[in-house]
Amino acid sequence: EVILRSVLGPIGQEELHRFAGAYAALQSRASFLLHFVPALQWDLGPWSPWGRIRRARAAVDRIIADAIARAAASGDEPLGPIAREASEASDPAVGTEALRHQVFTLLSAGHASTAQALAWATWHVFSDRAVLARLRGEVDGTDEPGRLVRLDYLDAVCREVLRLHPIGPVIGRKLALPLEISGWTLAPGTVVGLSVGLAHTDPQAFPDAGRFQPERFLSGDRTPQDRAIPFGGGVRHCLGANLGLAEMKLALAELVRDWDVR
Repeated sequence: EVILRSVLGPIGQEELHRFAGAYAALQSRASFLLHFVPALQWDLGPWSPWGRIRRARAAVDRIIADAIARAAASGDEPLGPIAREASEASDPAVGTEALRHQVFTLLSAGHASTAQALAWATWHVFSDRAVLARLRGEVDGTDEPGRLVRLDYLDAVCREVLRLHPIGPVIGRKLALPLEISGWTLAPGTVVGLSVGLAHTDPQAFPDAGRFQPERFLSGDRTPQDRAIPFGGGVRHCLGANLGLAEMKLALAELVRDWDVR
């Protein structure tokens, strides 16, 4: 519900349930990785495995397309201005179809990932009374979301959680140009994977890397900020990075201010 309202804006309970049902159906049908072997992607009707995936995806796409169309007509935030621009764009790369793909990415990648990160944050914060006390002291009396997301220690706690428990363990790239690395020459078209976990435990960048230590992001040293890549790096940075981090901060601030967790 949080990610739907964050991306699509105010929507009714009926549409929430409609999307939740359609997306759950898509998830259940797309969970078997062999479905993504190209040789098996044959739509032989609504009862064939790939046919079920295609129809489930089409149901989700219709809901998103309807939401984009309504937003373009109304102009309401947060989606309205973007939807209206997309509907008027002559370049398909920034048109309505491209926007639908981007919204699908935000919705599909933006709920379980944030919940998973928040679970780890809760575990670390409520396991360490000193961290909890410092965090409570910082968020106490700060109710404005715009101020909360800019609090230094809250930001450091969330970044340290994502360093120790990255949601995406591998970042994949397909090479556009030849690459020479550690004595290997990789041709264009080669798919390479960067291990986020290994990058986040590099002792040169993160001394005592196995320890939960938010202060490493407060030291003034740019190395932790520059070397931590929970949302990827380069031009293909995670589309929902800012949204996910803001959600995580706001939820954690509410938890530490008003609740105790055992």
